[in-house]
Amino acid sequence: YEPEGLTAYELGYKGEILNGTMQVNSALYYYDYQDVHTFASGPTALGGVSTSVFAVPSAEMIGFDTDVLWLVNQRITLGATASYTHSEYTDSFDMIDSFNAARPGTLFNAADTPFDIKGNQMLRVPEYKFNAYAQYALPLSGDKGTLTGLIDYSYIDSVYFNVFEQASDEAPDYTRVDARL
Repeated sequence: YEPEGLTAYELGYKGEILNGTMQVNSALYYYDYQDVHTFASGPTALGGVSTSVFAVPSAEMIGFDTDVLWLVNQRITLGATASYTHSEYTDSFDMIDSFNAARPGTLFNAADTPFDIKGNQMLRVPEYKFNAYAQYALPLSGDKGTLTGLIDYSYIDSVYFNVFEQASDEAPDYTRVDARL
């Protein structure tokens, strides 16, 4: 397969505000892929179907991400990150879904019904991600160090593990809360 190509455009800001107590990193981006490497099934030269890497002609990602870190005072730190990514295959490209539960291979020849993946979401790319945390540092008396507590919340949107966007191959969105002392 052809080497993968990427032309990336990004516009952003990275700097400190609030007298240096807050750091902000933000970016808008557009990624234009050529021959994007994608795992899927396809016909073999000897007949049948095999899983391989294909060079899908083109795909794109458009989005933004931002992260903020704020040192509220000597004991409290707050942080957050957020991102949005729209991704899709932008050219027609037929692939074979040999594991489609609606068309089982024992009854149907998967090679007879290829699927065009144009417009489908790229593999393993969540559309939304968010994270926020708060940290509190308590100095211990007598030079015994610092006791630090942290609580963290994160959300990651659903992703697909194949190019056909079937529910059986989707990892659902999830949230996670962690606490640490």
